[in-house]
Amino acid sequence: MRVAVLGGGIAGLAAAIDLAEGGGDVVLIEAGDRFGGQVRTTRERGFLIEEGADGFGPDQPTVRALLRDLHLDDEIIRPDRLTALVLEAPGDLRAVPVPATTVPPTTLRSGMATLINGMTRRLERKADLRIGNAVVAVTRTRPGWTVYPELGAALVVDAVVLAVPARPAAWLIHPLSPQIGRVLASLGTRAVVTVVAAYPKPAVRHSLTASGFSVPRAESGDGVELCEFVSSVLPGRAPPDWALLRTVMRPARGELVGTTDEGWAEVVHEILRPVLGLQQPPGAVWVARWADAMPVVDDRYASRVAEARTGLRALGRIELAGAAYDGQGLDAALQSGRAAARRLLAT
Repeated sequence: MRVAVLGGGIAGLAAAIDLAEGGGDVVLIEAGDRFGGQVRTTRERGFLIEEGADGFGPDQPTVRALLRDLHLDDEIIRPDRLTALVLEAPGDLRAVPVPATTVPPTTLRSGMATLINGMTRRLERKADLRIGNAVVAVTRTRPGWTVYPELGAALVVDAVVLAVPARPAAWLIHPLSPQIGRVLASLGTRAVVTVVAAYPKPAVRHSLTASGFSVPRAESGDGVELCEFVSSVLPGRAPPDWALLRTVMRPARGELVGTTDEGWAEVVHEILRPVLGLQQPPGAVWVARWADAMPVVDDRYASRVAEARTGLRALGRIELAGAAYDGQGLDAALQSGRAAARRLLAT
């Protein structure tokens, strides 16, 4: 069975591994310049920056099992347990301690990209890996499919895994079935912007003896969601004389593309300045924009996903995979990719 896996995030990589090791002839196609999706680690000037997913929780056993399978157990580190903080209403910008209901996520010593590198190495010589090549169309070619990449010849395959967010999936499927395309397009997502900023420690009046602070959604609206004191819970992520702060923002409509990276850095600095007593602008900033970061789940979300899957299977051997369909987090994405592979291998 020849299978095209469209999308090289966690779900696509997981599906490709299981399909290839199950005897499939796999082509994994990623539009971007790297595999990993929302996992992106940057190392620069002595800093280790997680621009996307920064770890996994204790309730995510599939990630841990995969790390053992990839012989990456020694990479697992558990951040220091520190007090969690919450930021009160914008009119009263004080961080106050609250009982910690969550702890900083477990992560990997060399960054979460270590997991992606391990999965990619697992696929080498087992699959045809292609990056920087978007798929522009998929057509039905009985008994299989024809996949048209932007670069290179069309691929004739027996099955397809759509391991991409709902919007690009809808765009590819609409010519095949407008109804399924509309269902996929109705699966809402929200964007996230991650701003990681480094400050000289003398320029920060706050002690940073906490894991960070969160902002209740009712207070923040579209704005800051949380700020992690990375250098406090993971001291090796920054040089000793620097404080590293990772802020996650909810952009309002239009802000994701309408605001420059410099603009995001300035916005976050102005938010943090009175809260943490910042005495000067950051010495270094890393900004990442994630357009389809998280699904917006409502009462009909699961039923719409099920409707889309049922409609797709009526067309042929084609599966959806990813956090957009089966829940947030690395564990859910892994399980979704593997489930899609199992379903195809069983047909």
